[in-house]
Amino acid sequence: MKIGNNVTSIGKDAFSGCSGLTSLTLPNSLETIEGSAFWNCAGLTSVTIPNSVTYVGGLAFYCCSSMTTLVIGENCKFRTSYSTAMNIFKGCTNLTSITCLSPQASSFNESLFEQTTYDNAILKVPKGSTSSYQSTNYWNKFANIEELPFSFMSEGIYYSITGSNTVEVTYGDKDYNSYSGSVNIPETVTHDGTTYTVTAIGSNAFRKCSDLTGVSIPKTVTKIGYFGFYDCTKLTSVIIPNSVKNLGHDAFARTGLKSVSIPNTVTYMGSECFYYCSQLSQITLSNAITKIDMRNFQGCTSLTQITIPSSVETIAVDAFKGCTALTNVTCQSVSPCTHNDRAFDSSTYTSATLWVPAGSKTAYQNASGWQNFNTIKETAIGLNIAGIQVTADNLNSLTESIAELSDEAMYRFLEGDMEVTYDVSSQTLTLKDAFIHASEGNYGLQAQIPNLKIKLIGENTIISDNAIGVRITDGPVTFYGRGSLEIKSSKIGLRTYADIILKDGVNITAESLSNASGFQGWTTSAINQLPTLTMSGAGTVLLAKGGSDGSVTSLHALNLRDGIQIMQPAGATFVEDIGIIKNNVYVANEWVMICSQDYIDGISPTPAASRIGGETFNLAGQKVDGKYKGIVIKDGKKVLVK
Repeated sequence: MKIGNNVTSIGKDAFSGCSGLTSLTLPNSLETIEGSAFWNCAGLTSVTIPNSVTYVGGLAFYCCSSMTTLVIGENCKFRTSYSTAMNIFKGCTNLTSITCLSPQASSFNESLFEQTTYDNAILKVPKGSTSSYQSTNYWNKFANIEELPFSFMSEGIYYSITGSNTVEVTYGDKDYNSYSGSVNIPETVTHDGTTYTVTAIGSNAFRKCSDLTGVSIPKTVTKIGYFGFYDCTKLTSVIIPNSVKNLGHDAFARTGLKSVSIPNTVTYMGSECFYYCSQLSQITLSNAITKIDMRNFQGCTSLTQITIPSSVETIAVDAFKGCTALTNVTCQSVSPCTHNDRAFDSSTYTSATLWVPAGSKTAYQNASGWQNFNTIKETAIGLNIAGIQVTADNLNSLTESIAELSDEAMYRFLEGDMEVTYDVSSQTLTLKDAFIHASEGNYGLQAQIPNLKIKLIGENTIISDNAIGVRITDGPVTFYGRGSLEIKSSKIGLRTYADIILKDGVNITAESLSNASGFQGWTTSAINQLPTLTMSGAGTVLLAKGGSDGSVTSLHALNLRDGIQIMQPAGATFVEDIGIIKNNVYVANEWVMICSQDYIDGISPTPAASRIGGETFNLAGQKVDGKYKGIVIKDGKKVLVK
């Protein structure tokens, strides 16, 4: 029987003598259970008194002779002022397990339970509260007292206190299997007047929860402990927030996961983390992990492809043992990592294709472990510049090929000013006074290279007539150098799916000439968090302007260092996972300027600019024309040209 959620009181003798009542669910709205309410309900086998109940009257559960388990909410008080308030659980002769959720024991009349209950039943109390029960009258009559793994329970979730204001989610009993259905974990929980932040999914928290179908993990969680979701066979998907840094061993072993993306904040992944996830067909690994530990993916029989990030230094024994469906293994590092000879099955070495970066095939053919692969092929370089796919064959002629796209580019090329080069070993694209004009719907620059570095020298321009100016789909990507890059597009100026780093005095201008965004983060089903923009170093500047869609939008975080801040427009602020706003809406149809105040105030005009009045120079002292946008020096003063 399930009692409705709006019920606050169960009256005297309400269900007295209902011998056919075998199950009972009490609502969280319930406050009082009057005397003899369930007297002689001989078929009732278990009772959970919710935390909302503050009063239980005498004889309330008298002679419930089939009751074996009892859970008493932490706020429950038993009336003991006169004789009829006694004997609440007298006659419950088969009680074997009593769980008390209050961390502080309160006294009661000894006739609450039978003597056989004191002698034979197990009293289970919250973590750290054993001494309270052992020192309180009549609770101390229990011969068997066990501590539960949790400190308190709230809204059906068990918590263990880990600090003065932090908790982790844990399990309810040593048999695990504490949750079912879909569980929504809050960022904070308040208990006994203290508000705690949920910082971890504790070890074994959801272990063996065979009926768990979903879980929402808050962004306050930084760790998922060992066996955290072990054997949750009905859990088919999970979003790991980008606050998580550590995945314990067996964290998701033997789950029903079909796909998962591990955010780039994760630096450690324990052994057997996804052991025998037989339905797992797609996984994106963090580009911050350095080791794929032993048996991490053993028995993942549905996994057909895996990409090893360039951050990985070691692949341990049996890491991919039993991954019988693997047909493609992609390594992103140009230098082979340490690889145990038994990392993959012999059948994988025989039949799967190993894809390696351009120019690194020989290195993998000679590397221990990797040389076991019968088929090793080089991937295309993940760079497309104005419709020109960068390959090993055209690396030496990139500048000339791009120069042919426009008169301005050809002029710079013939003058010997322009250079566009890509170094495979360092994964560095260098732009020196480059002018890149993309037409016919081509991106100005499309990059899909993890840990790509873009070095800017002099003044560089990317123009796209009918597509995104710069599109970045893998990362992180670092822009550095003392040069500048101006991006103009009839659509989005710059869109990134990956983290962006601007440093060392680089100047980036991203402008949309339509209603689209100037600088926009983005996400996909495989990349489940928005990217972060990080800026550091003296002289580093971002200028962005978009149309009605906003100037700087859809970024998870904005990390500004070395005094860099949002300088324009006045009053603009950054909101996590939204972007730069003013008056609660996106900054739109105007320039956003992010740099340091010292940069604006503290740089003196160059000697050339000081000597020649009326002319305009960039910050490198080079003369520019009226079409130039950004920070310039004119008449000896620094000016922002929009």
